[in-house]
Amino acid sequence: MFNGVLGHLNDAGELVHNDANGNEVSGAGAVNNSSVPLSEPWYLGNGGGFGNLNEAFIEDASYIKLREASLSYDISPLLTGRHFIKGASLGVFVRNVIVWTPYKGIDPETSLTGATSAQGIDYFNIPGTMSMGLNLKLKL
Repeated sequence: MFNGVLGHLNDAGELVHNDANGNEVSGAGAVNNSSVPLSEPWYLGNGGGFGNLNEAFIEDASYIKLREASLSYDISPLLTGRHFIKGASLGVFVRNVIVWTPYKGIDPETSLTGATSAQGIDYFNIPGTMSMGLNLKLKL
C-alpha cells in the first residue's frame, strides 16, 4: 500500500478531492486505503496500460498544425540580358513549424505501429523535426 491521500490536482495545480456528494473540495481527502499489487502481471495488464482499462489512456487528440510556410521572390528582372537563363526565383521555407493541441503526448499524428489499424499508440515515439532552408529555381 502507498502512503498518501486520496485526491487529484485541479486545472490550477491545487490538491483537491471529491466529497461524499461528488463535489470538488479544496485540500487532501481521506487517507489512502487502496492497496496496489506490485507484481509483474499487474504492470503487464491494467496497471501498465496493456489490459482492458482504456478510459484512463484516452485523450482529445484534435490538433492544428502548420506544416509548411514558404516565401519566394522572382529575381528574373535582375538577370535580364542573360541569354541562357529565362527565369529565376529565390525562396525560403520552413517545415513542421508548430502544433496547437490539448494532447499531452509528443504529436497526435505519431503512432508506434505506423499507419495500421492501431492508431493512437503513443509511447517510444520520436518528435517530428523542424527543418528550414533556401532554394534557388532556374528556368533555362
